[in-house]
Amino acid sequence: MSLSIEVRTLKNKRIYLRSLFNYAVSMEYISENPIDKVVLPKVKRSYEKLQRAKENFITKDELYHVVNFCSSHKKNIRYTLAMEFIFWTGCRFAEFIGIRYCDVDFKNGLLRIDHAINYTAYDYNDRVLQTPKTVGSIRTIVLNDRCLEIIEYFRKYCLDDEFIFVSETGQIMRQSVFYRFINSHCQAVLGDRKRYGVHTLRHSHITLLVELGIPIKAIMERVGHVDESITLQMYSHVSNAIQIDIRDKLNANPKSNQKLTIADNFIRN
Repeated sequence: MSLSIEVRTLKNKRIYLRSLFNYAVSMEYISENPIDKVVLPKVKRSYEKLQRAKENFITKDELYHVVNFCSSHKKNIRYTLAMEFIFWTGCRFAEFIGIRYCDVDFKNGLLRIDHAINYTAYDYNDRVLQTPKTVGSIRTIVLNDRCLEIIEYFRKYCLDDEFIFVSETGQIMRQSVFYRFINSHCQAVLGDRKRYGVHTLRHSHITLLVELGIPIKAIMERVGHVDESITLQMYSHVSNAIQIDIRDKLNANPKSNQKLTIADNFIRN
């Protein structure tokens, strides 16, 4: 019997059930987690879906347009800054909402990511911390000046003594609320041709790093990937800026600034 449920939904349910049964194992109600043996079917992705996945990012200029729109229309400044922070760091949402002031080395501009908030098995307000998605997700990343400015804003208008990125009510930001904020305002500025979310911002950060010529190993360490194939598989697209750079480099003559015509090549041969 087959169920008409998308694999993404099944994956989310598996995450929730795994956390539930892990608790049962820790309490010694059961000896092992049955969800660990669950294998989800692999779905062949269509060409259209692959193209949408490759286009699931925004550029730095597009981010500026969205942020300026939110600022000029007096949208929620905390969610606006949160959106900008994830773009510049590539943090996963669970990692992002778990960032505390003690995790930031203000003197050296570093952020230690060694935990995340488990909001799937517990209530947000419980603030249950767990290790990140993988062992490789434990990392220390450098923060640019803009990220430090964003943290300073939250520290200046502090509504929680421990966690940095809380809402205007002092509560941990909700994934669904944040997603709607990102999607609605990105669509208002950039058009409704696609949907935007937290993963779009994470994807955008990695795209930016690729365009800056950052080595794949350094990108993996920054975003918390252990397996190189995961990074290559998920972020194998090449942006328009990179395509232009490749064209310019291929057109360049390393020996001379003069360009050879096809006729010149025939004469030389």
